[in-house]
Amino acid sequence: MKEEAYEVEDLNYYIVTLELHGMSLFSSQSHPYPTGFVQTQLPVIHNYPLLLAAKGQACEESYVVGYNMLKKADNPANTFDDVGIYAYPAIVERAYYKKILMSMSETEYVVYKPRTRTCVPLMVHHNMLAPGSLAKTVIISRDEISRELYLRLGVKRFGIWKATLKEASVEIKNGVVDIEFPFNVSDVKNVIEYALIMKHYAGDIAISGRASKAFVLRSGTDSLIIPIPLFIS
Repeated sequence: MKEEAYEVEDLNYYIVTLELHGMSLFSSQSHPYPTGFVQTQLPVIHNYPLLLAAKGQACEESYVVGYNMLKKADNPANTFDDVGIYAYPAIVERAYYKKILMSMSETEYVVYKPRTRTCVPLMVHHNMLAPGSLAKTVIISRDEISRELYLRLGVKRFGIWKATLKEASVEIKNGVVDIEFPFNVSDVKNVIEYALIMKHYAGDIAISGRASKAFVLRSGTDSLIIPIPLFIS
């Protein structure tokens, strides 16, 4: 894909509210405790599985069903020509957690007793996002898309997220500006500095940063400042 292949006015911009229907455990962190492990959902969902879920694919952790061609891409911005949409990482704005107890962990989490040669699996407490949790993202598309989508994202159980899209106006803001919305550092330009929250093979996610030029999106009472993706001139 060629960088800067699209003009700002040729694309569609949406501010997206995600509402969780069901339970979701995705991009979790593990914390060891004497009696086992606790896994807690991060407040950010990586944009690589997110944009493919918006295209109807079922996404579990970093694995996405049927994305053999797209997995060769260096970062999500490079999939725009093939997929036709681009999603920014989602930020969880309202989190309801549900703790699931006595869930068997992965096979590597065991206590091994050499004398008896027995392995005792450790248990894991999952702090999963529960129904009613809300997240927000931004979608840029080549063509108009449905104002309502359902995304399947999750580990072990697919969390069903209802996505409500609101069309947004866009303007370019010149000069140094603070970015307070997550972004993939491999997908954007004009970023001066950033604070990372997630390391990922498809691009690290920053929770905030500063840019010398950025987009300002507005839809109703919503207003977001986001970095400019590489595929836009």
